[in-house]
Amino acid sequence: MYDDTGVSSRGEDLQLYGSCRPLPQQPVRKTGIVEDEYEDFDKESDYDSILVPQEMEEPKALPEPPAQCTLTLARWTLTPAQWKGSWRNCLVLLLALVGFLIGIILLVQHAAIFSELGKLNTSCPQESCDVSIIPLTADKLKTAFLKELKALEERNYKRSEATDRKVEEQISKLDGKINALENREICRRTNPLSWHEFLGSCYYYSEDEKQWEDARKFCITISSHLVIINSKREQNFVVTKIKLTSVWIGISDAVNEGAWQWVDGTAPTERFWRQGEPNNNDGVENCAVLYKEGNWNDIDCNLKVHFVCEKPTGCNC
Repeated sequence: MYDDTGVSSRGEDLQLYGSCRPLPQQPVRKTGIVEDEYEDFDKESDYDSILVPQEMEEPKALPEPPAQCTLTLARWTLTPAQWKGSWRNCLVLLLALVGFLIGIILLVQHAAIFSELGKLNTSCPQESCDVSIIPLTADKLKTAFLKELKALEERNYKRSEATDRKVEEQISKLDGKINALENREICRRTNPLSWHEFLGSCYYYSEDEKQWEDARKFCITISSHLVIINSKREQNFVVTKIKLTSVWIGISDAVNEGAWQWVDGTAPTERFWRQGEPNNNDGVENCAVLYKEGNWNDIDCNLKVHFVCEKPTGCNC
């Protein structure tokens, strides 16, 4: 009935089962309900085309993946760590490729610039490319530079000198003002006389009357002199302080008749004589007085009159 392989022959199967044909082997498992075709055992039999529905077995659960998954691509097998490293290598390779392309672009641009410069250098005229002119031009430039440098140093030196002079003048003025203030404070404590300041001078108006010569000597004792009038403006100031009618002024012709001069020996630059004066009446009028109305008159020097002393601004003024 069965041969050595355990498979029965076709004839024996037919004798055993009579008109029934044995079922084929269990079909290959597929999902859902599938239809399997039986093999044609006998083309004359109607059972050759019978399709037997077979309910498939439940699919078995897939086996769990190993603890370390592997990826098979073509013939390569990479672990996740190796795959991550390969991405890094690809990124580095990509960056290197981009840098290479940028370098090529820059090289092309610089080559174009060098080409243009070469054209400019080779296209200069003969006289401008003459090497023998270069030393001469350099010497001229050097000479001009040294000349300009020297001129600049001289200007700076002169400017520095001018600045130093101005600073010294300012310091001198400040010292003078400080000394004047100090002396004025000292004089206020030591000199009881009342002085009036005007245009850099101080004026003292006497309280008593004296002869011209006595008045001159008194002014000397207080470090001053009889008033010397050099301008109309100064005379107007002196007149405003006259208490009575007139005062002695520091002018006379006692040394040389008709040659009027101030007590410091200078000739008057401004004259304000009353009309018809000086007339030297009786031959004894050798000294002058200033009237309150602003005119001069020659009178006898032995008469007693109020007087005005003058000195530079400073002590007690």
